[in-house]
Amino acid sequence: MLLDRNLNGGYGATRIIASVTTQTTHLVLNHNRLGNGGARMLFHLLGKSEAKIEEIQLNSCSIGDEGMRWMIPYLRGNTTLETLYLNGNEFDGDPTIVSEFVAALNTSALRNLSLSTNSFLSDPFLTHFLPSLSAPYLRSLHMSMIGLTSASLPLLLDFLASQPAKHLDLLTLNANSLSYAGVQEIISCVEQRVTGLQVLELDGNTVEGEEESTQGAKRWSNRLKGALLRNSMLRAQVRAAALRTLRHARILLNARPRSHSAVPPLLSIPTELRLLVLRHSGDPLSSLSDSQFARVCDYATTWESQARRQGPRFPHGNKGKIRWLESVGCMYYEREPGTRKAQGVPERVELVGY
Repeated sequence: MLLDRNLNGGYGATRIIASVTTQTTHLVLNHNRLGNGGARMLFHLLGKSEAKIEEIQLNSCSIGDEGMRWMIPYLRGNTTLETLYLNGNEFDGDPTIVSEFVAALNTSALRNLSLSTNSFLSDPFLTHFLPSLSAPYLRSLHMSMIGLTSASLPLLLDFLASQPAKHLDLLTLNANSLSYAGVQEIISCVEQRVTGLQVLELDGNTVEGEEESTQGAKRWSNRLKGALLRNSMLRAQVRAAALRTLRHARILLNARPRSHSAVPPLLSIPTELRLLVLRHSGDPLSSLSDSQFARVCDYATTWESQARRQGPRFPHGNKGKIRWLESVGCMYYEREPGTRKAQGVPERVELVGY
């Protein structure tokens, strides 16, 4: 940890890199005045380093758009970096740099990105950032206090209704100026669509001269909590169903019946019937979409040959299960028009007494 060590500019960056070893996974560099020159040197040298960095914190490091430009080559195709904190810097949101940054982000395995308290970014930044965002592994996005106004509402609503937003667990938009009416629109959008969103923060978004009813605010807050609770319940159902289906599928789709058995075995029935049995036993609440179910079955039928060649690949431990669920696209509930919705979860959850 090299927090607030007076590591300034390019010289400070070289001192940072000198402390990095092949065992280093986290760089906490907050409150050092690295500036654009320091960011350029830091990411240039990190690109040559053998260290597998998982987290970089660069909060309040006086970095501007040119510094962000030098993050792009390091971020592009990076499968190791999972967390990047860039709070409280001096970004202005240059359109070309922002477009290149989000393009690199989309090719990375980054899971957590924080851009909060960069108040000069504002609405134009979102114009070049959000419509292009399709980072497949991004799970949390912090954009509190970045100068957004109600002009950004169409972009935010379009994003929340898009496929990339289905993968997001957390979104913070606190201390912007989206307006009370804008917050209501966002909550309504979240209510109408099942996504992976578990946390959505919208505090401090009223604008001067706007009246906010205490009872009304409480009612909208409860509606948001209900929508997020529904998302959480459906997400848990999907993940449990995928893992249960995998366990059952490994037996039903791979095992062979004994030829000398006197009783007609289950394994001798046609594949179509076995899949029907599997659908009801592995996913009794109909949580998986048809495509999710097919991907799990496909994995199960290739598992045996993969295990012989590469060793067992059944997901173990929480991290292993998450990686497997991601690989088969079963992290979140997928609503499909015309299909039966998951059982046991209402379309809307009412919270009373909060």
